[in-house]
Amino acid sequence: MFKILLINRYWFVLGLLLLCSTIDAQVRSGAAFLKMLPGARLQSMAGAHTAILDDPHAIFANPGTAGFLREWQWAASYTKWIADISNTSFIYGKAISTPWSRQSRFALGVQYQGVPEFNNNPAVLPPASASDFVASLSLGQPLTFFSDFISIGANLKYLSSSLAHYSARGFVYDFGLTARTTSFRLGKLAGALAFGAALNQNGKDLVFEQTGTPLPKTSRAGLAFYLGSHKGLNMVLSADYINVKDEKPYLAVGAEVMVNRILALNAGYDTGSDLFKKVSFGASIRLDHVGLSLGEAFPGRHNAFRLDFATLDDADFFSRTYRGSAAHFPTRPEFFQFVSPANDDSLMSPDVVLRWEKARDQDIYDKVTYHVLLDRDSSNIAYILSSYETNPELFMALLQSKLAFNGQTEHTFMPVDQLSCGDYYWAIAAIDQDEQVRFAEGPAGTIAHFVLPLPDVEIKDIEVEYNPYITMDDYHGRVTVTLHNNGEQPARNFKIRFVDEIDRLDYTLDALASASNDAILPDQPPSILEATIPHLAAGESQHVDFEWHSALLGIHKITAIADPDDHIVDVNRDNNLATKILHTVPKGVVSAFDSVNVLQTSTLLIDIPLITEITFDPNSFVVKEEYSQQKDLEPILKVIAERLQENPQMHIQLQGFADPNSDQATDSLANARAAAVTKTLIAFGVNEAQIDILPGSILPLKRMRSNEQDSEWLLEERRYVKITTNRENSHVLLRPLRHKDVQVEESDIRFTSDISSPAPLYQGSVHFSSDSAKDFCELVFTEDHKVPEVSWRPNLKTPQQWLNKKIQYYLSLTDSLGRQFRSATQELMLAEDAKVKRQILSVPLQFGKTDPLADFYWQELFEYAKETMVDSSIHLRFEGHACAIGSAEVNKRLSQARAQRFDREFKQFLRAKDESFSESIIQRIEAPVGLGESEPLSMQLTNGATVIGDNSTSLGRKLNRRIELVFYKNGIKH
Repeated sequence: MFKILLINRYWFVLGLLLLCSTIDAQVRSGAAFLKMLPGARLQSMAGAHTAILDDPHAIFANPGTAGFLREWQWAASYTKWIADISNTSFIYGKAISTPWSRQSRFALGVQYQGVPEFNNNPAVLPPASASDFVASLSLGQPLTFFSDFISIGANLKYLSSSLAHYSARGFVYDFGLTARTTSFRLGKLAGALAFGAALNQNGKDLVFEQTGTPLPKTSRAGLAFYLGSHKGLNMVLSADYINVKDEKPYLAVGAEVMVNRILALNAGYDTGSDLFKKVSFGASIRLDHVGLSLGEAFPGRHNAFRLDFATLDDADFFSRTYRGSAAHFPTRPEFFQFVSPANDDSLMSPDVVLRWEKARDQDIYDKVTYHVLLDRDSSNIAYILSSYETNPELFMALLQSKLAFNGQTEHTFMPVDQLSCGDYYWAIAAIDQDEQVRFAEGPAGTIAHFVLPLPDVEIKDIEVEYNPYITMDDYHGRVTVTLHNNGEQPARNFKIRFVDEIDRLDYTLDALASASNDAILPDQPPSILEATIPHLAAGESQHVDFEWHSALLGIHKITAIADPDDHIVDVNRDNNLATKILHTVPKGVVSAFDSVNVLQTSTLLIDIPLITEITFDPNSFVVKEEYSQQKDLEPILKVIAERLQENPQMHIQLQGFADPNSDQATDSLANARAAAVTKTLIAFGVNEAQIDILPGSILPLKRMRSNEQDSEWLLEERRYVKITTNRENSHVLLRPLRHKDVQVEESDIRFTSDISSPAPLYQGSVHFSSDSAKDFCELVFTEDHKVPEVSWRPNLKTPQQWLNKKIQYYLSLTDSLGRQFRSATQELMLAEDAKVKRQILSVPLQFGKTDPLADFYWQELFEYAKETMVDSSIHLRFEGHACAIGSAEVNKRLSQARAQRFDREFKQFLRAKDESFSESIIQRIEAPVGLGESEPLSMQLTNGATVIGDNSTSLGRKLNRRIELVFYKNGIKH
């Protein structure tokens, strides 16, 4: 009973001293020492460290943060409590490689708390002391297979607790998980969130004698918010929710502000139910190799040392307490290794992706950039890397050196495309914002090696596709060079050079164009063309085309060179060159001297009025041959018959007349004359039903003129048959007869050529084609190297195949090398030079009057003239004519009156139309002219005969009594 009482009394006192007693009188868990977490920074922030990432002591609040420990570090802490109670701790952590990860972390730690001898009842009890000792092993593992920002961890702790001569021992387990976000930007500042959860103080009850005391099992959940910049002001806000067995849950919050990574101020507050004040404070100072340091020795290159101090304010029962801790840790990027390609590996692809592990940097506000160095000379990379240890500034400058590849990235890979073959060496420098550098490691150290096997590029052949067209430009064809890679590795990004040298100069294009025989070699270097081959795979063949241009015509030596600049390492360079002798193609021009007129024609057009009065000899009813038989012009009665057959609905009326002055005038004679005309028409094929015969008529006696010839001509025109039709059919029956007389003369087309060929020519021809005919003309060579002139006459027996059409022609040649060439297809218009010498539109008039023979002539004449005058460049003049009956003076006046009347009537006709262009036509009508009997209606036919307006015949005189419409265009009479 005494022993039990003693233990309970001592535990009661110790609980008060260790801040674990409360005003609650319920049964408590034991091992209160486990609830007192070490570390001054942790304690100054009220223990809100469940999600803190950058404090080694945080592993005691949440073992999940062990996965975010530095590559190595140590930390120690000391706490001076009330009544000379002290607390000391030490931990050492390091990254280790495990079978499942090279990013595993472990930490070893010890904690000791001692209570000096005390005795609150010396008369009854002897003095007693108490102590607690914890040895811990912490393991943390980032879940790199899922995310580098999630970690799990565990603590295994051995606890030994003693009070006076009583003691208890046991193992304690902690488990935790920590996750953080990637850094994000808030304005100019970087931020990150961290989350943590842990289940601590798990294990069996502590047994001092017989009664077990439960461990203070604790569950924690926390959140931390980091905000700041790498150099400048940093801030951390943290909050934990803590639930300890047999105690009420409470909330703890903490904050830290650090300036320039040198000085920090901390504060915390918790809502727990112990007897101390709720507010804690602290301060920190950091010595950094790249910031505040004590020379080169301390804290050492790439290291930092931090001192933390904390205090808890006075309480009602206890005085102020003080805590202190120190930590030493590295600041540069962590150890990382090459991934691929493996050292000394042989790669078959020129597109290489360099890969390496992530170089972790646990500074929340820092960022790592990877610099990739790749070169075919390892000494260049070694020199750059070695300079970092002796002269970091020189190292940073040398990073810009020109190498086979030099670049940087924030990723853990770098694609390098289109590498040529050979040995390559590479290194990766992980550089943080303080320009602290860590180099990737591999089996061979900090420089890795791989090789791309060599290619063997050979020029297999040079072929030429000659330009088949004969031109005057400097293009001769397309030269194709065939490349083949005999090696085991692709050849990349090499050049092929095409060299064109003159071997024998025959002439130049300039000399050819100027018809000169000067063939002096111009002072100019050989023509050189280059192309780049991006990729030629092993065993692959490629064809490279060059356009062959040269103004030097003759024999050339063509040379093709692969990789002339020795850009690639080739197995055999002897097969990188090939040569071929080539002839240029024929050059020059073939063209026609006369490309238009191959047929000259002269045309006379006469619109002859149809005279419908058929005259007879005295006392005769026999139709004269001039009206029924073909001579120079188609006979009038045949024309009328054809028009009646074309229009079977049309009817005509015939009425015969007898002249008492020259006939034995009887009605029967007049009727016989009408019957004779009817018979002639029926003979020409007219349906008799289309002919109506009117009763014959005897004309009254006529007073004869004094001029015997005039009287005879007048009496002839009184013995006749008159043919009429109704007004509707007049324009069909009486339309004029058009006569066309054509004279034809053929001519050759001559082609000239200045085409010359370096190789002898032995065959050639000129080919012609229209849309309906083809022809050709063989060449006769008088010189081996020249194309002769050519003459060609098309076959005009069927002129419609060639005339007034676009004729295509080209020259084809074959030289002694078997090469075939042709000129470009050209076009030639084989036109007929058709000239209308004269065009007459005549209107027959009544004898001695200004009226036409029929009224319908007015409308027909004026409509035709108006339509012709729509062309604003055409002018019009009316010319009046007369027959030879009467004196020349009378006929002159009569013809002038006829011209003036038609001029006047046409202008009135236009004004009555009231059309917009009427005035324009009137302004282009010239003054009318009367020519009397001076110009009978005539034309010069091919046989030289003058016909039509013969005043010795009744028909001729009627034709001479006429009005002619003369059209002018640009001052030229139509």
